[in-house]
Amino acid sequence: MIKDILVVVPTERPGRPVIDVSISLAAAFGAHLDAMAAGYVSTSTAYVVNGAAGAAVATVFELEQERATQRATAALEIFEAEARNAHISYECHPLEAMPADAADAIGAAARLYDLSVVL
Repeated sequence: MIKDILVVVPTERPGRPVIDVSISLAAAFGAHLDAMAAGYVSTSTAYVVNGAAGAAVATVFELEQERATQRATAALEIFEAEARNAHISYECHPLEAMPADAADAIGAAARLYDLSVVL
């Protein structure tokens, strides 16, 4: 029986299809639905240079992290509105990481669920 479902809500493309399908599945099975959305931090800002340039790179990296968090939160706000209207059990988990790290985190989380919905 399916009791726990994970949905990965995309932040870089429309997420409506995956949101609609996952909510329908959760409602049909009476399952709890956890939503993850990963805002990606650019890998080009991940390297810090020594000296005065290091402070500038650190500032750019912080801005990238903020934008990544905003993208993840925006995607989850859409999911949350739909899940609330469907009266299902759900939770939201924003993630901000570099693409490879996000893939690892999502893969590790997916192992804990009965079903994962990914676009």
